[in-house]
Amino acid sequence: MIHCLADLELAVREHFEIESLGITQRERENAEVKRASRILNDTTRRIGNKWETGLLWKEDDPRFPDNYNGARKRLTNIENKMDRDPAPPYTAQIEKLIENGYARRLENRAQVRDCFFSTFRRYKSNKPNKIRVVFDAAARFEGSR
Repeated sequence: MIHCLADLELAVREHFEIESLGITQRERENAEVKRASRILNDTTRRIGNKWETGLLWKEDDPRFPDNYNGARKRLTNIENKMDRDPAPPYTAQIEKLIENGYARRLENRAQVRDCFFSTFRRYKSNKPNKIRVVFDAAARFEGSR
């Protein structure tokens, strides 16, 4: 019986010695993860007390459809809705985005190769009088997403 316990103790000790060697299996990164890491490493920078980073587009040079008319129509619908239900906080939020440099008025649309995000407002559940502006990047336009 003592012989069996000694063998068992030796087997357990050897097992844990092998486990504690520090050999770990690396997980292989696929091409998408490597590309995303490269983009984040190359574009992330600190500006003052805030951080800025590049967007992780599926392709390096994405081509967006000209969705200006669709976004403009949606904005007109929101403005009509606001005429029935005034929302000065929405206007104040948009003005704050412009003031902080996150949005800008387009002077000459011909020079722009951008995608226009439609916006809508959401009331905060815990603060019913406070709204937030939501940029709808998931809005469909001519079958694209």
